[in-house]
Amino acid sequence: MNYWNDFLTKSGFGDGNSVPDDADVIRDFCVQIVNHFANKFGSKVETVEFNRGGLHNWCIVVFVDNDQMAAPDDEMDKAVEAARSYWNENKLQDLVWVTDDGVSVNNELWNMVMVDLNLAPTAA
Repeated sequence: MNYWNDFLTKSGFGDGNSVPDDADVIRDFCVQIVNHFANKFGSKVETVEFNRGGLHNWCIVVFVDNDQMAAPDDEMDKAVEAARSYWNENKLQDLVWVTDDGVSVNNELWNMVMVDLNLAPTAA
């Protein structure tokens, strides 16, 4: 998944000095996909987007259990690996791109993901 390892540490993205323009959009998609698989595998832990204040990397993903920071459990580890596989198999690295006008999303590809993972109702 694009940037996943950078999302997990305050020193990611060159200690926060080189956060890409599309990082927050990619992070949102990653969190949704990982949480889908975490729920499927029965993890007690979920991922949450966190905008860290101060110095270093601001674009973080944290693991929580009952609104408390937590270490990933075995099911979450499986969920992250399943999300990585899903991301690569479906070429989701092409989901978002940066242009001179800002960040663009391939809505057709994301809608396919939403339907495939039951993250949104299908069109009737």
